Amino acid sequence: MRSHVFSLVGCGTLTGIILVAPLCAQQPPPDKGAALFRTVVGPALVKHCFPCHSATADKLQGGLHLDSLKSALRGGTSGPALVPGNPDKSLIVQALRYPAHGRQMPPGGRLPTDLVESISNWVKAGAAWPAAANGSSPTQVQPKLRDMSGSGWWAIKPVVSPPVHRVIGKTTGEIDAFLLATLRKTGLGYAPRADRRTRIRRAYFDLIGVPPTPEEVERFVYDASPNAWAQVIDDLLARPQYGERSGRRWLDLARYVDDVVNNSDVIWMDNWRYRDWVIKSFNEDLPYRDFVRMQVAGDLLPAPPDRPNADGLIATGALVMGEWSQLDADKKKMIVDLADDQVRFVSTVFMGVTIGCARCHDHKFDPFTAADYYALAGIFNSSHVMKTVGAVGGSPVMLRIPLVPPAEQEPRKKWEAGVAELEARIKTAESAKLDAAALKTELAALKAKPVPEFPTAHAMQDGGQADGMFPGIADACVQVRGDYSKLDPAVKRGFPRVLMKSAQPKIEAGSGRLQLADWLTSHENPLTPRVIVNRIWQQHFGEGLVQTPSNFGALGTKPTHPELLDWLASKFMQDGWSIKSMHRLIMLSEAYQQVARAPSAALKKDPDNRLLARFRRRRMEVEVLRDSLLSVSGALDATMGGPPIAEPELNRRMVYMKVYRQADPVIGGIRQVFDAPDPKDSVDRRGESTVAPQALYFLNSPFVFSQAERLAARLRESKLLSDHDRLKRLYLTLFARPPIPAEAAAAAAFRASRGDDWAALCHALLCTNEFLYVE
Repeated sequence: MRSHVFSLVGCGTLTGIILVAPLCAQQPPPDKGAALFRTVVGPALVKHCFPCHSATADKLQGGLHLDSLKSALRGGTSGPALVPGNPDKSLIVQALRYPAHGRQMPPGGRLPTDLVESISNWVKAGAAWPAAANGSSPTQVQPKLRDMSGSGWWAIKPVVSPPVHRVIGKTTGEIDAFLLATLRKTGLGYAPRADRRTRIRRAYFDLIGVPPTPEEVERFVYDASPNAWAQVIDDLLARPQYGERSGRRWLDLARYVDDVVNNSDVIWMDNWRYRDWVIKSFNEDLPYRDFVRMQVAGDLLPAPPDRPNADGLIATGALVMGEWSQLDADKKKMIVDLADDQVRFVSTVFMGVTIGCARCHDHKFDPFTAADYYALAGIFNSSHVMKTVGAVGGSPVMLRIPLVPPAEQEPRKKWEAGVAELEARIKTAESAKLDAAALKTELAALKAKPVPEFPTAHAMQDGGQADGMFPGIADACVQVRGDYSKLDPAVKRGFPRVLMKSAQPKIEAGSGRLQLADWLTSHENPLTPRVIVNRIWQQHFGEGLVQTPSNFGALGTKPTHPELLDWLASKFMQDGWSIKSMHRLIMLSEAYQQVARAPSAALKKDPDNRLLARFRRRRMEVEVLRDSLLSVSGALDATMGGPPIAEPELNRRMVYMKVYRQADPVIGGIRQVFDAPDPKDSVDRRGESTVAPQALYFLNSPFVFSQAERLAARLRESKLLSDHDRLKRLYLTLFARPPIPAEAAAAAAFRASRGDDWAALCHALLCTNEFLYVE
């Protein structure tokens, strides 16, 4: 077993540019930079980038080639690295600028400022790339003519369960059969199975986001039953913390926030109900097809007798909380941006396609037209989420739909009517210069009584925005180049033509959201099941079988194991669209149970572990990290649900902490330092930076100090009789394993040098990589 004695969290070598792919690729302006490429950019790429990012590299980093225009546009493992005409969105340029937070390239040191500026100017001029090294005319970045039928597009072909090719001499499940068949073609196999301590820690972090207790570890380690591992998985899936863990992952995709800015001008008051609904849905294993349908059209689904469909209303909050310029003075722009956000959310999150790129023009790479975009936009233009768009320069007023029947709303309405009547009488009396003291006393007494309340939710309703651009239900006009003031003829509401296997449904009544929800979750749409099983796979292995989880189009990556992806999608639908069943299936595979180390042959043949010849070591996400610090110290408050909490000192799980879209408050610095998602966008992959402030946070944060002191107090107050037993429990609590002799000796010497200070020892161990990373 490897020793991790006091190995502080630190900085490692950066192995590639963080490639957060832009959703839309723009056609560049005419070439103005061919000479700049030949004299400056090309030589700089050869000297500073090719050692790690070319076909001649000893070890390709980040899956990124920079030795051709095509490969630079395709980018690395996460998408395009070059956006011609836009240096600010070109991740090559971003990395060369050495941002304070983010990847810095080259890792050996920053390039001269004038060289970085020259490369930026080259990108701005269109990123001209000469066709050959002899200085012939440059190649312009032009999209190839596309097959608009989509006949060659793998992602929209029907999901068909492929035959399982068993590996001779091996008794494996279906997942392992597919993976081993591919591995054997390259002469590789699986790494050994991880020990039980490693596996139980891995399972706890994956499913509930906190570490196992020493008792839970030891129970599994010494459980001789053949189904012990399956029982651990089933137990974790049944715990309420499972919904909090899985729910937080979904909230990344849903661009969840509690409000826009931290001030008195509140726009959203009820978003937390959506967060709680998501957590409840995962805990109850709501079939994913229903999970999707409710978010698109929950307000239109059948309701219980004499009551509103509360869950359905709350679920449509996903279409309310997006980034659509809520503070924009241009109310017309706000309305079209709102529909755009809803189109992008539905298409990228549920279907993994970037239809939003067709807002201004036909999609440059995928077979989607502007007409396809406005067919969907018309559906959302025919719905509304605001009571009023608000005055110019003011905020919109969001709908707050009652979640109880009218009879239960009456006490509140009577109270409001009473207040309004007294205020009107006081105003009349004062206008007539009469004594209003008695009326004011009566008003004060009324307001002093408990205000009758009933629950409400921000929800979507059918019918266009009454005081907006689209006041009714109607088809949408195409906006020329995305300009709402320049309109072409209207497009009938419907779905992207390339994805339709049958005739477009006729949307004659209502917005069309219910038809959209039905189509998204029908067997006619192969994208929805493929996308979600790929996301679940990513949660367990760190990378999806498709490494661009929200882009299954031409600019995305193709699946590393296409047959396995289809088998999983088919199995998912056969099992009733159960997410918990998919978790269980994946975690029971040998692939999931491997160690995170690999022999040199596997590292050489598959350095990026695309073939899964080993498990991938991962750092805890920020919420898991903070919750785990509270958990090991015994301070974690398990209270679930309710309005968000702003105070960072409270010890609830981080999923309940208040999040703002702008000027997000710092929770002890941990959100920013450990790559919390930006709620401005749907986030399908967390960043995983390795920077000095992370080590400094652990070394200096009062929050970490306080948890170390609480952990030490737990050890001192325990009934353990010896320091050896206390140290063993400490290691089991933090690492799910006892200390090896060298660690025990080092810990004793460390305590002795600090006057038997257990808090200092706890702090030192919390600062180790072994605590921060999941093997």
